[in-house]
Amino acid sequence: MDFNETSSLSLSNDEILICGFTEECDFRRFFFITALSGIALCGIFNNGLLAWIFMKHQCPNTPPTLYPTFLAILDGLICFFYIFLFGFDVVMIYLRIKSFFVIYHTYIVPAFVLSKITQLAIPYLLIFVTLERYAWISEHM
Repeated sequence: MDFNETSSLSLSNDEILICGFTEECDFRRFFFITALSGIALCGIFNNGLLAWIFMKHQCPNTPPTLYPTFLAILDGLICFFYIFLFGFDVVMIYLRIKSFFVIYHTYIVPAFVLSKITQLAIPYLLIFVTLERYAWISEHM
């Protein structure tokens, strides 16, 4: 299967639906998205490290870390989904890797839905973090 090949499905005599590799990507887009995917990879590592620190090192005189731990996990997931929704896509298009094309179109819908759920959960978690910190501070006043 070559990317220049297309599959045609005849809907009627006048309409033809063309499926295949159609999007173009210039080097500038490839470079920026790839560089930002590298930054997102650092974000995954650092948020994983932060979640590990929150889970392993708790002192009695510090506020609870349940919500900040989940916030670090969700932030790491946002970075993960960025790589798989944007970085993987631009590498697939620019380098024209056939297997990436099939893999990308297999997981794009579930990954997009999960990224939207993660994006929706983060603001609510920030509210809970703020309320938790307020409750901890007001208890110690």
